[in-house]
Amino acid sequence: MTINRGYIYLGLATVAFSTMELVGKIISTSLHPFQITFWRFAIGSLILLPFALSEMQKRKLSFKSKDYWYLVGLGLLCIVVCMTFFQIALLYTQASIVAVVFCSNPIFTIPFAALILKEKINWTTIISLVLGIAGVIIIMQPFMRLTDLNLKGSILAFLAAITWSLYSVVGKAGIARYGGMVQNCFSFIAGILGLFPLFFVLNIPLVTGIGAANLGALLYLGVFVSGMGFFFYFQGMGLTSASKGSIVFFIKPALATVLSGFFLGEPLSANLIIGIILIGVGSICLLQKNHQPIGEIKGDKYASSFYYRSGRNR
Repeated sequence: MTINRGYIYLGLATVAFSTMELVGKIISTSLHPFQITFWRFAIGSLILLPFALSEMQKRKLSFKSKDYWYLVGLGLLCIVVCMTFFQIALLYTQASIVAVVFCSNPIFTIPFAALILKEKINWTTIISLVLGIAGVIIIMQPFMRLTDLNLKGSILAFLAAITWSLYSVVGKAGIARYGGMVQNCFSFIAGILGLFPLFFVLNIPLVTGIGAANLGALLYLGVFVSGMGFFFYFQGMGLTSASKGSIVFFIKPALATVLSGFFLGEPLSANLIIGIILIGVGSICLLQKNHQPIGEIKGDKYASSFYYRSGRNR
């Protein structure tokens, strides 16, 4: 029964994460990307906070100054940089393209892990990287004119994937100490606090524009995607394993594409299908080689499988 319940949690997380681009696309023209990002993660952080505080008590954690600086750095990278790229990308291209390109991020942890963590690169990881890059290039169609909005959106989605990969690799240092729930919750809080001053510097409205037409979608992103989605994800891995939790991100590109086609009428082009296949195969190769996701270091059953080990086990 415990395992079955774990898979139910992972299934709910898959649905939550697969609708992220769809709902974000729907309100992308009525709200500024900063507004969507700020309120989405502000609401999500409040949902996660009680569980993160409970986990801190279990781990007997107390933050010191270096912990705050570490979480602030992660939060700025994730929220201010990565999620801003992600949300702006939805202004220019299909939600399905953003979903697929963004989900290629585990593959791009390979060069960051080699540079930052000094992890070895072998032929399997090289093949995974080549397949992932090939899939992204095919989806982006780089031979289009730079003025093409689809290409602009694809480039921004690619930058979001790259910065999320960097966030994942940098986050490896703290995942064993804090756990996924704690690290993500408090880095999200740090990120929205870092984003807040930019509303005044750039003269962007914080609440203006939020109304009956988009409030429901914004609450959905905050409560179900950023809040309950991460809760379901961590709980599911706690009842199964981090490696099984990674299946969420293999299903998400295909499911997000189907949902975007059904609700938004986005076409399922040949290059998108080929890109999904290449990225999927590359991710599977990476998963098969990586026997131990970073989240499982020192028995941390709650850590996120965003944090892949790219190379040998240690």
